[in-house]
Amino acid sequence: MALLGSEAGSVAPPGACMLPSLDPLVMGYRDRSRFLSPRLDDKVFDRNGNSMPTVLEDGKITGIWMEEGGGMKVMVWSTVNRHSLMGRARELSSFLGLEGRVDITSYPSDVYVRALFRLGRRV
Repeated sequence: MALLGSEAGSVAPPGACMLPSLDPLVMGYRDRSRFLSPRLDDKVFDRNGNSMPTVLEDGKITGIWMEEGGGMKVMVWSTVNRHSLMGRARELSSFLGLEGRVDITSYPSDVYVRALFRLGRRV
């Protein structure tokens, strides 16, 4: 049986995944260090442990995404395959019926998850 569209005996190439908020893959572990550095917890999780919609690439969380102004904003903190990520983001944006732009930007160092779907800035 082929897995993820791969041929028998081959492995599907790595790529970006866009996971929803509160996704069990992200929230199902107390120790998340295998896919997220502990110093980045506040960029993904609020104080209650709720996760923002995340970008997962090569088994690591590399950013978050959110609907914004009828489009989609993707913020990443590490080097990602922007071509692959843009393709996934456009697919998801279309699926969600968003008609605005898809922007991929760097995650600002002074931003954190204040509450689910709300970001804050450190002063």
